[in-house]
Amino acid sequence: MGWGLKTSKKATHFSAEVKNYLDSMFRLGEVTGRKVTPGEVTKRMRREKNENGVLKFRAGDLLTSQQVQSYFNRLSALQKKSKIKGDTTAVDVEDADLDAVLTAIDRLACKENFA
Repeated sequence: MGWGLKTSKKATHFSAEVKNYLDSMFRLGEVTGRKVTPGEVTKRMRREKNENGVLKFRAGDLLTSQQVQSYFNRLSALQKKSKIKGDTTAVDVEDADLDAVLTAIDRLACKENFA
């Protein structure tokens, strides 16, 4: 960079697929009590594949651990805020969503054990 002025970064929005993935990982941690670290999430995003065996996320959709941590912090703050107001439906987890996430985690754990 040198002595020049710092360049400003352009803000980008996460795709719906990335948001759904991050929401499911956050909910999984809330439900199971074993919270996923932002570093784990970024590693999983890089290796996650869809049903066809193709990588699920494009290079532009991959996030840094800092981005994941910030997103999780926002979700946590929203959840706490809604609990303070007395809203008991802060996070609704459907069985199908939870099963899909648990299956994906099991697949990754098996791959890591054999690698």
